[in-house]
Amino acid sequence: MRRFAPAIALVLAAAVGCSHGSSNSSAANAPSTQSAPSAAPVYPGAKVEAASSTSETALGAVSGSAYSTSDSFETVYAFYNKNLPPGSERSHITAPQETAVFLIGSGNDQLSVTVAKSPICCRTLIVFARVKA
Repeated sequence: MRRFAPAIALVLAAAVGCSHGSSNSSAANAPSTQSAPSAAPVYPGAKVEAASSTSETALGAVSGSAYSTSDSFETVYAFYNKNLPPGSERSHITAPQETAVFLIGSGNDQLSVTVAKSPICCRTLIVFARVKA
C-alpha cells in the first residue's frame, strides 16, 4: 500500500495541472480548511483546484484533493516540512520539476502530501491522496 499513495498523488497533480485560471466558482473560493485531510493541514491561503473525491479500487478507498498557491515551492515545502511528522518526507527531487512527497500513516490508512512546482504557470500545487483499505 505504501508505494501506491505517492503515485496516486502524482496522477492527481498531473490531472490538476494549471487549471486554476480565474474561476469564480464557490469551490475555488472556499476556505482552505474546508476539505482539509485530518492528518495534514492545508497550506494557508491555498485555493481549491480539485475538490475532495473518493472512489473504490482494488486497493481500497482512494480519495484526493488538490490546492494551489502563488507562493514559491520553497515556502510551501518549508511549511510542510515543519508541520508534518518528522521522517514523513519520502522523496524530494529538483529536476525536471521540483517535487516533494510526504507520507503519513502506515498499514491500511496512508495519506500522501505532494508539493510540486508547476512548470507552466508559476504556482505551487499541493495534492492530498489517501488510500484506505
